[in-house]
Amino acid sequence: MANIEIAVPDIGDFEHVDVIDVLVKPGDLVNLEDPLVTLESDKATMDVPAPRGGRVVAVLVKVGDKVSQGKVILSLAEEDSVPQVVAAPASAAPPPQPIAAATASTAAPPTTVAASSTQQVLVPDIGDFENVDVIDVLVKVGDVVSLEAPLMTLESDKATMDIPAPAAGRVTKILVAVGAKVSQGAPIVELEVAG
Repeated sequence: MANIEIAVPDIGDFEHVDVIDVLVKPGDLVNLEDPLVTLESDKATMDVPAPRGGRVVAVLVKVGDKVSQGKVILSLAEEDSVPQVVAAPASAAPPPQPIAAATASTAAPPTTVAASSTQQVLVPDIGDFENVDVIDVLVKVGDVVSLEAPLMTLESDKATMDIPAPAAGRVTKILVAVGAKVSQGAPIVELEVAG
């Protein structure tokens, strides 16, 4: 079972942001998008979501620490029972197929072996805020986004925050427009991700 290091995603122009809450401990099982730690800058409070599911092996930050983008905050062990949405790297070669399966397959080129699926991106935990304004949609249908790329910007009366992509993929549908109000769990975008 491989351990995966989870780092602070793109948090805008902020550096040395305070860790004000650690929401998991070693041994905890987390799902995709579960909040891991809470950060607070002078302008915003934000949760760092899990980019994948797994079991927490080690927490590498504590309340009071200061972190910046790219700082490793914890490590996760992959768990077979936790659903994953991870795009296969473009450079990865498809696994070799057994001869029996190859004769039954179509004449499609090997690069199309990986099936794709549609994933709805939901508003993650944004604290106690509800009916938050969408002030900017940063992607359009057809855009290819990487993991943690900002999709849209929300603004409450206290903070402005970007919603990061939970997986790499292609935007197939935008479900909200500028001026809409959203709360935690609201679907905002549909992504086509490699299965």
